[in-house]
Order: sequence, then structure tokens, then C-alpha cells
Amino acid sequence: MQFSCTGGTVAENQRVTLTIDRNQITGKAAGQFAVVNEHIQEGTGAANIIVEVDNTPVSYPKGTFVEANGCIAMEAQHYTAKRDVPGGGFALLKPYGRLGTALKVFPATANFENSEERPYLEYTFAAAKDGNYHVQFHMSATTPVTFEPKQYIGYSVNGGAVQVVNTVHEENRPFFGSEQWYAEGFANVKLTEAVILCHAGVNTLRFYAVSPAIILEKIVLWPDGTTLPESYLGPRESYRC
Repeated sequence: MQFSCTGGTVAENQRVTLTIDRNQITGKAAGQFAVVNEHIQEGTGAANIIVEVDNTPVSYPKGTFVEANGCIAMEAQHYTAKRDVPGGGFALLKPYGRLGTALKVFPATANFENSEERPYLEYTFAAAKDGNYHVQFHMSATTPVTFEPKQYIGYSVNGGAVQVVNTVHEENRPFFGSEQWYAEGFANVKLTEAVILCHAGVNTLRFYAVSPAIILEKIVLWPDGTTLPESYLGPRESYRC
């Protein structure tokens, strides 16, 4: 892949826009260009920007999120399927939370801990390879509706068994006043992570309502063996077909 650039000076706070003609690319390609700060001594103030493009033809169902930059980020509102049950169902909250939207089950007191039928949200994503992926659920910093140290969510992958996990990390002590309680209040987010097995291509992930007062904002996945860059809001939402 080749870039055609014209040298020049860019003023402070101005943007440099790079466009790519995909008609000139077959399969995968990569290229790079340099950005140099002329006001800094030679040998410093330069950055090589590497751009990778994958123009391999694919066909994914509508609404599928595509892995890019080493992760898949899906906002809660962009599910591909949703199931409500007689005891409750997910509703959109807007504006709400750190991203502006979130999903919560109503009625607010609905508890599906001992139910076989639970409401769920289904998300479709395309993984780049076979193997384990970390999945991180970003939820509002809510607290359990009782003084018991438990607040459950459920998930399943590709139609498999539902896994129920406790979002309270320290189950042997009260949640109120715990380190997790302070950390979630400060960051304004509740994070729960698991490891799931995915296959290359299209996968489905279901998020199940279990305990009351759970509010889903975003789901992030990344391959095992890699690390997400540290950031306050997490990665921006991935491309969606």
C-alpha cells in the first residue's frame, strides 16, 4: 500500500486526514507515513504512523460487530435480538450513564435468580480467530437491593449453557462500604469480566437478567493474551454491519 503525501506545515490543533481507496487494495495491506515536529531538534519529535487495511470480502448478518484494533466493543442498545418474559423485559434508558444510553429490566424489582425463563439481549460479533476471548460487561454503578453481597448477571455464548456470575467480587463481606463499592462509585461503572470460547467468524453472545438493579451500558471483548489500552470509557464502539 502506498501513500501519496505533500509536505507542509500543520498549525496547532489542526487535523491531518488520511483517506484510502479500497478499490486499489486486494486482501490485506499496510503502509506508513511519518509525522515530524520541525520545532524539535533532529532525532526527536517524530512518529511513524502505521496503517493496516483488510479488504478481504466478507458477508456478515446485519448488526454484526467486527473485530478491529484488537477488540470488539458493543454498546448495549445495539443488540440484534431481545427476549422479554412475562415477569419483565429490557427497556432503553436515554439519556443515561457514561455513554448516553443503557438497558434495564422493568419492573425494577423483577428477580430471575430462581427462574428458568429470563429476559436476555443477544449480540452478534465476528471474531478474527478461534480461541479464548475476555468479555467485560460495563454496567452502571448500582448496588444490590438487599444487604446480601450478591448481584448476579448471566451470559451464554453460541447457544451454550447460561453462566451465572456474581458482580460482587468480595462475597464474604458486605458490599456497602467495601473497596469495590468505593471504586465503582468513583469511576461510575461496574465491571465484571469472564473468559469465553469463540470461533473465527460470527458468534452470538446473550446477556441475561438475573438480579434486580443491573443496568447494562456496553460489552467489550478482546483475544486472550492481549491487553486493552488503559482508558476511562474503554474502547469506542466497533464497526457494525
